[in-house]
Amino acid sequence: MSTEIENILSKYEGDVEELNRVWNGYRQTANRVINSWVIDKHKLTSKISELQGLLNKYEEELKELMIRYNIGLIDDELLSKMAESLKEDIAKVEGELRTLKERTERLEKACIAHAIQARLAYGGLSINEVKAKIARLEELREQGKILDEVYNKIRGELEEQLRILEETIAALQGVQQPVETELLTQEKAAEVHTETEGEGEATEEGGGEEAEGTQ
Repeated sequence: MSTEIENILSKYEGDVEELNRVWNGYRQTANRVINSWVIDKHKLTSKISELQGLLNKYEEELKELMIRYNIGLIDDELLSKMAESLKEDIAKVEGELRTLKERTERLEKACIAHAIQARLAYGGLSINEVKAKIARLEELREQGKILDEVYNKIRGELEEQLRILEETIAALQGVQQPVETELLTQEKAAEVHTETEGEGEATEEGGGEEAEGTQ
């Protein structure tokens, strides 16, 4: 084999080995960050629910205040004072809630995007699985096995999750083609991880054999 051909082969064998190293390092980092996010995200969603509940409380208090005023239980001065205080509280909570939702959604979309690109499982959910959960929820409601309040809350959470998944995948499709349009299950992600490691080992072994052959 000529020196030129040998140099070309050796160059790209080294390049591919470096790509495999970077890819495996990226997948490991992505897996660590995503797993941590899935756990910590519940603290954020709990805070969002807490703020939403507080906002609903203030809005109900404001409605009650107007009813008291309309039936003559409070005068103009007291109405103005109490309404202004409640509106300030509402504005403060709305601002905090909006910021928390926006930042949480940005992080959620980023983690989903990395899970797709790194071919990792993400909470065991794909678009089809979320849709299946919504369908199951509808069945429980039709069978009278779930309260409307619980149904509305869970339905809202699932629809929000579905929206974020679809928007993230659509954004990825606009950036690069082709792209995986479904998140992997835990089993499939493990298979991909095993295949990737096997490719890295094969590259290293191939490089070693070439080196031995040239000596």
